[in-house]
Amino acid sequence: IVSKTGKVLVPFKYEEMNNSIIDGNVCAKLNGKWGIIDINDNIIVPFKYDDIGYRAFTSGYTMVKLGGKCAYINRQGELLDINLDANASFKIGNALNNKLKNRNLSETEILKIQKASFSWFNKGASKNDSQCCFAVGLFYRSGIFVEKSYSESVRYLIKAVELQNDLGAAYKELGYIFNEGGYGIVKDDIKAFGYFKEGAKHNNTDCIYAMTICYLNGIGCSANPQQACVYADKLYKISK
Repeated sequence: IVSKTGKVLVPFKYEEMNNSIIDGNVCAKLNGKWGIIDINDNIIVPFKYDDIGYRAFTSGYTMVKLGGKCAYINRQGELLDINLDANASFKIGNALNNKLKNRNLSETEILKIQKASFSWFNKGASKNDSQCCFAVGLFYRSGIFVEKSYSESVRYLIKAVELQNDLGAAYKELGYIFNEGGYGIVKDDIKAFGYFKEGAKHNNTDCIYAMTICYLNGIGCSANPQQACVYADKLYKISK
């Protein structure tokens, strides 16, 4: 780790290091094992774990893996016996997803991370967390790790907006799915229009743009250039 002035804060002795510093802590790998240090190279968590949470202690604890088993530790390195709430499941799943930004990962490592993040999002979705439902919906929409299924995606995305009705991004995905059709969903421009309209109410820019196109071309509605201009103007004002 080097400061803005070029001063070396942490020497070049680690094999790997995550690129996020959270509250002065960073995950690092030494002699094949993961631990956590601070920006002055003080050891916060000993280097003894096979893997460790990407964003250390964002919730007061972090996930560690040793010998094929996972556990949670606090800042003192003490093992915790905790029942994670749904939001914590989202944070862990999202933190795992952030690991995919590392372009040096092998296909096996990518699949492993995708499997773990899907598992955490799925746990949160089962506890009715809207963000986890949205994330699981995206997995099924894209076919990442799971078999691509628009019908399953719709199920989770609808659950997400039922739990949090201002989730504009979920309305956008629902609109695109019904606009495209396939993978268990019958193409339905009227439904797509309805979801885009709802997302536009919550200022999702993709939905506002889609409403402009729908009104210009009469997709799921009667063509109406005046209404298209209304949405185009709204998009311009939001994007300024």
